Amino acid sequence: MLEGKCIFNAKIKFMKISIHFILVVSALFLSVFSWCQTKAEVNSNWQKLNFGTSEERVKSADFLHEYYSSENKDSVRIIGEKLFFYGIDNNEAAAIEDGKIILSEALIFDKKEIEAIVLLKSLLKKIENRNDTIKEAIISNLIAEAYVYMGDGRTALDWAKKSISLNEKSLDPNVRLKGKLLLADVYLLMNKRKEAIAILNKLVVVNSKLNNYKRLSYVHAFLGKIFLENVEIKKAAYHFTQSEKFARKINLTIPMANAINNLGIIDYENGNIDASKQKFFKSLKLRLKTGDQKTISESYFNIGDFYFYLNNLDEARKWYNQSANVASKNNLFKEEIDAYIALINISKTQTDYKEATLYYEQILEIQKKQTISVLKNDEEWAEINREIILSENINYSIRTEKWYAKWFKLEWGIILILVITIFVILKKTSSIDQEKPSEN
Repeated sequence: MLEGKCIFNAKIKFMKISIHFILVVSALFLSVFSWCQTKAEVNSNWQKLNFGTSEERVKSADFLHEYYSSENKDSVRIIGEKLFFYGIDNNEAAAIEDGKIILSEALIFDKKEIEAIVLLKSLLKKIENRNDTIKEAIISNLIAEAYVYMGDGRTALDWAKKSISLNEKSLDPNVRLKGKLLLADVYLLMNKRKEAIAILNKLVVVNSKLNNYKRLSYVHAFLGKIFLENVEIKKAAYHFTQSEKFARKINLTIPMANAINNLGIIDYENGNIDASKQKFFKSLKLRLKTGDQKTISESYFNIGDFYFYLNNLDEARKWYNQSANVASKNNLFKEEIDAYIALINISKTQTDYKEATLYYEQILEIQKKQTISVLKNDEEWAEINREIILSENINYSIRTEKWYAKWFKLEWGIILILVITIFVILKKTSSIDQEKPSEN
């Protein structure tokens, strides 16, 4: 039994479990997708972000940020940059502030947690002063997220609790639930598995009463991941099935594909080979519809694993190569390296050490590309950080200019009144002079 468990754990580690909110991102899934996630709506919001009024741009950025925050992290940065630089160019304080919040999450995704925390805390002081509890809760949640990424569970717990306490002031029951998925992540980080599961079970009960299928899908997926990692197969299967069911009710494609993928892993381990294969291909089909390249690469990889464990090495090689190709085209360095490691295992199994060496050389080339990409990315962030620092002075200038503008209008108003008054007085004086009788 112990040996079987070890083999299972090895395969689970190799196959890619599709729960993208593992450690932190789960907290954002409370609002990841709009209830109506049509392509037309997304395109409409991109249009408004690029060409709309200031108010439209801010609202569209918020919508797109929620839509993309879990599935396409590069898009989060693009959205933040667009809004932030629009605010800079047009002296729009609201756009600058919201742009900074979105960029701070992009920093966290990019493993620049310290920079994100500094930026968020500087924003927090101003927001606390104007008593904006909604934004204060959002920022507190992001700070907690950054600390989770850093592995600091104790500090993350304080900020997560602060965010939850601020949200609980709301009359909206949906707002009151925000931040609790992140709290479950924090407890997992602190090895408090029972507390995490207790929070998630409560969320299932509350969201069932609210008929909130979107959140039910995410919470069940999170529970499935916890039980799968602990090799509690029946419980994991139940929660992934529930996750898929609720995602299907409201056509949430990516969560549906993730749940089906994970059920495919469970079917395989239970010896249901045909059912497993069917689910892996079904998950791939759904992911191809979304165009999300990271999960597509993951699906190709899992199908490769499927054939590898069936000892069909030629078929496995084909799918691993597809995974590597998708990853290479989209700068998914980790996924590309994973695929080449899998190809090395095939070569070693077939005692083709020359081919294995070529794959090792490929990995070295990828690592070089990754280093160059990281340096370029650091330079880009340095430029954005310079603009953020300058924006503090710009914000001050905006406030000063608005103050001067008010006085300018007032001064011109006073001057205009004085001119009119003088004109009236002069006219009356002229009339009086004309009415006086002339002296003979």
